[in-house]
Amino acid sequence: MLRRVLTAAAALACAGALAATSPAHAAAHAAANVDIVYSPLSLGEYCMAHLSPQATIGFYEYGSVRCYRTQNGLTYAGSASPHSVCAYFRPHPVVSVGQGVSGALICTYSA
Repeated sequence: MLRRVLTAAAALACAGALAATSPAHAAAHAAANVDIVYSPLSLGEYCMAHLSPQATIGFYEYGSVRCYRTQNGLTYAGSASPHSVCAYFRPHPVVSVGQGVSGALICTYSA
């Protein structure tokens, strides 16, 4: 009888471990992340604050945020780490960064 109780307890423990690592659990964990898209004009705010007061627009390209001045066309003003840009706008842990439409920066934060 004791062996049956121990076997049942072990089976329930295994089922609980499998339930904790199920796709539903992974989906719930992924749902805890928040994606925020920053447009080139929003990136320009960071560029003005950290690189040059004349750098009014920024694009996420080639793995970095590239800042430009808009006087007489676009003139390159410098670049910045996308993770530091994400941290500037929202001081939560950054999970990942990605490129959006028209050079926008997508920051994925842990909630």
